[in-house]
Amino acid sequence: MDQIDVNTKRISYTAANALPLKIFKNFQLVQKINEHFIPPIHVQLIPTNKCNLNCSFCSCSKRNKSDELSMSQIEELCASLHDLGCVSATITGGGEPLMHRNISDILQCLTDYKIKIGLVSNGLLLSRLSASDFDNVAWCRISCSDERPFTDLYKHISHAVAAGNHTDWAFSYVVSKNPNADNLNAYIKFANKHNFTHVRVVSDLLDLENVTDMDVIKRLVTTDDSRVIYQGRKQFDPGAKRCWISLLKPVVGADGYIYPCCGVQYAHQEEDLDNPASMRMGRIENIIDVVLRQSPFDGLQCHRCYYDNYNRVLESMLSQIDHEMFV
Repeated sequence: MDQIDVNTKRISYTAANALPLKIFKNFQLVQKINEHFIPPIHVQLIPTNKCNLNCSFCSCSKRNKSDELSMSQIEELCASLHDLGCVSATITGGGEPLMHRNISDILQCLTDYKIKIGLVSNGLLLSRLSASDFDNVAWCRISCSDERPFTDLYKHISHAVAAGNHTDWAFSYVVSKNPNADNLNAYIKFANKHNFTHVRVVSDLLDLENVTDMDVIKRLVTTDDSRVIYQGRKQFDPGAKRCWISLLKPVVGADGYIYPCCGVQYAHQEEDLDNPASMRMGRIENIIDVVLRQSPFDGLQCHRCYYDNYNRVLESMLSQIDHEMFV
C-alpha cells in the first residue's frame, strides 16, 4: 500500500491527530460553517455505563456504572438531533453499549431519523444484535488489547461478521508496555481474512510514559499490515480556548450531560477516568439551546487534546478572509 493510500485510510477512519479533510468533503457542512453555524453533525452517544469487563486500560473506570439513558430520553434526543442537522452517531462507552436493554430500539430510532450509526463494542455481546440490527449499523469497531486473547473473542466476532455482512468491521487494539505480538498478529490476520476496513493500533492512554513506541510495534507485526493504522498517542496539544469541535461532534453521556469530546476523562493532567463536572456543557434535554447558542467549550482546562487540527480549521473557517477568490 503506497503512502497516499495510508493517508487516505487514516483520514477515513480516525479523527484524533488527523487532518479534518471530511469537513471540506461535506459541502453542506461547509455552507453551514460559512454561515457561522456549526451543527452537531456527528454525535457520540453513550447509552449506558454498565460494562461486562474490567479492562486495566479503561479510561472510564471511575464512572458511575449505574448511569443509563432511558429510551424516552433517547427518543427525545434523536428528534432534537435531527432538527439540529445531525446525520451520524457513534454508539460507544462509558461501558459496553450492548448492555443497554433497548439497544435494538436505539438503533432503530436513530435510523428512523436518518442518522447513520457507528458502533464501538468489546465484542462479547454481539449476539444480542440480529441481522436486521446490523442492517442499521454502518460500521462496527471492536475493542481489543494485549490482555484480551484473540481466542476468547473469536467465536463472538465470527458469528457477528457473518450476520453483519453489510457492516464495515474494524478492530481497535490497545498496546501496552508489554506488547503481545502473537495476539496482535492474530487479530490482524483475522481482519485481513474477513476484509475488515482497518485495524487501529493505539497506545495505552493511561500509561503513555511506559507504553511501547509505535515504531517498535511495527517491527513486531509479521503479517500483512496494509490495513493497520498505527496511532501513537504520545504527541498531543494543550486545549484551545475556543473548542469548536465541541459543537461539531459533542458527546452525550449516560449521565444525561453533554461533553465537548470523547477524551474528557483523560484531558486533565491527572486523569479523571470519568466525565468531569467541569466539562459539562448542559443537559441533553437542553441540547437545542446548547447548540443554537454556538458557544464553544472553553478548553483551557484541558492538558491533553488530540483534536487541535479540527479546532484550527474550524477557527479559520469562521474567520473573515479577504480576497477569497485568490486561492
